Amino acid sequence: MEFDVKMLAIFVPLVLYLISLFVFRNFKQEPIAKKKTSAFQLLFLIAFTLQILTMVTFAEGDWSQNDFYLYRTFYSRVRAMERFGVNKYVERDVQIFLGQLLRSSSQDDINMIDSYLNTKEVNRTENSYTGLFEGKNLIYILAESLDELAIDPEITPNLYRLKTEGLYFNNYYSPVYNASTADSEFVLNTSLFPSIDYGVAAYNYGNSTYPYTIANAFQKENYFTNSFHSFHSFFYNRENMHTSLGYSTFYDIEKLNLNYDTEGWQEGVDWIDDINLMRNMLNVSSQKDPFFSFVITVSGHLPYNAGRRGLMEYFNQLKEYEYLEPYTFYLSAQKKLDDSIGLLFEELEAKGILDDTVIVIASDHYPYGMDTESLKTYGFESGYDFEKYRVPLLIWSNDIEAQEVNTIVSSLDVVPTLLNLFGLDQNNVYFGSDVFDENHKEIVVLKDRSWATPSIYYDSKSNTVIKMDESLSQEMVDEQVKLNNAYVYDLFNVGQKILTTDYFRVRE
Repeated sequence: MEFDVKMLAIFVPLVLYLISLFVFRNFKQEPIAKKKTSAFQLLFLIAFTLQILTMVTFAEGDWSQNDFYLYRTFYSRVRAMERFGVNKYVERDVQIFLGQLLRSSSQDDINMIDSYLNTKEVNRTENSYTGLFEGKNLIYILAESLDELAIDPEITPNLYRLKTEGLYFNNYYSPVYNASTADSEFVLNTSLFPSIDYGVAAYNYGNSTYPYTIANAFQKENYFTNSFHSFHSFFYNRENMHTSLGYSTFYDIEKLNLNYDTEGWQEGVDWIDDINLMRNMLNVSSQKDPFFSFVITVSGHLPYNAGRRGLMEYFNQLKEYEYLEPYTFYLSAQKKLDDSIGLLFEELEAKGILDDTVIVIASDHYPYGMDTESLKTYGFESGYDFEKYRVPLLIWSNDIEAQEVNTIVSSLDVVPTLLNLFGLDQNNVYFGSDVFDENHKEIVVLKDRSWATPSIYYDSKSNTVIKMDESLSQEMVDEQVKLNNAYVYDLFNVGQKILTTDYFRVRE
C-alpha cells in the first residue's frame, strides 16, 4: 500500500481521545458532566475504530478493484458514493479539500517521478512523416466544441477542405476533464495530464514550470511564438498559464483591440466572431518568419439559441435542413468558425505564405452545451461512453497527400506527433506518443480512469470490460486489462505528482 501523508488524518480521532484522557483525568466532575466527557471520548474512539476498519477493508490489488485507491483519489465520485455511502463520501471530500490546502512536495514523490520517467526513455525512430513540415509556420487551432457532424461540404466548406485535403484523424479523442477547454489547452501544449485530483490546472498550477511544451520546442528553433484568444486574459488564468507554457505573449480581447458592440451585448452569451480573431492573429504572427501561433476559438461556444447575437443570419439559411432548432444554432456557430478558416486561406495566399504554413485544428471537446434532445438525436450520447469524446483532428498543408488516419489518437498524442512532423526533438516526459511511430500506443484514457483501445473498453465506474474485438480469448482480455490498468495507474499517479510537486522547477 502506497503511503500518503494525508493518511495520518486517520489517527486524528485517536489523538483527540488520548488528549481528552490526559486533560480530564484530574478534573473533579459532577456525575452528569463525567458521563458527557466519557461519551465524547467514546465517540473519538469509535471514529478511530471505523477509520481502521475502513483501512482494513480497502484491500490491496488491481487499482480498478481497490477501494482504498478509489477512496484516496476519488477518481469516480459516482462509484465512491455507491461504495462508501454518504457519510464516508462527505468525510473524504472534506479530507481532499483540506489536503489541497496543505499539500507539499516530498523527496519521495520526486524520486518516484524520476524512476518512472527513467523507465520510458524515448527511443525515437524516424518514419516517413519525420520532418515533413520542417521550417514551416504553424497555426495550431483549438476549436471550441467542434464535432464531426459540423463538417459538411455545403455548410462548412473550409473545414471540409481541411478534412479532405490533409490528414484527417477519424479516431481522435479529447476527453473532458475538470475544466474542459482549459484542460484541453493544457494537454495540447504539454502532453501531460491536467490536474484531476487537485482542482483546475490553469488556476492551481498556472505559475509552475513546463520546459518541454510545444511552444518551448518551437522557440528553441527561433520561431515567433504567441497565443491568441478573443476573451479576457483573466479567464482560466490564461495570462499566467500561457506565459508558463512558453508563449512570448498571450493576446486577449484587449491586446487584439477586439471591441464589441456594447449596446445589448451580453458577455458570456454573445461572442466575437472567429473571423476577427484570425484576422488580428495573422496581423501579429506574420510580422516575423517563421511563426508558431496557438489560437483558441470561441464562435462554437454555447449558448445555441436565438438569444445569442450574430447567429440568426446563418440560422435562417440552415432552416432548409430541418434539423432540431438548437442543433441548427450549433451549426450556425460552427459556420462562424468556418468563415475564419476561409479568411485564413485568403490572407495566407495574399501574403504569399500559404505554401509555407501548416494549419492544425483540434477540437477541445464534444458540444456538451447542446440540449439533451439534440445530443441524443444526433448521436452525441449513443454507444459506449468514450465515443462521445471522439472529435475532429485535422492537419493541413498544401504539399501533403490527403489521408484518413484510422489509428486511435488521444489528445496526449498531439504534441509528440506535431514535433515529429516538424522534425523537433521528443522527450520522455510526454504521456502521449507520435501517432506515426511504430511503437505508438493506441489508448484513450478518461477522467475516471476508464480507457479504450481498439480491442477493449474498460469502464472503471462499473468495473466492466467490453470486448470490441470478439476474436480475443478471455485470457488475452484479462492480460490486456491487467497491463492497461497498470499503465493508467502510473499515468495518473505520476501525472498528478508532477503538478503537485512542480517537478520541472525542482529538477531545473
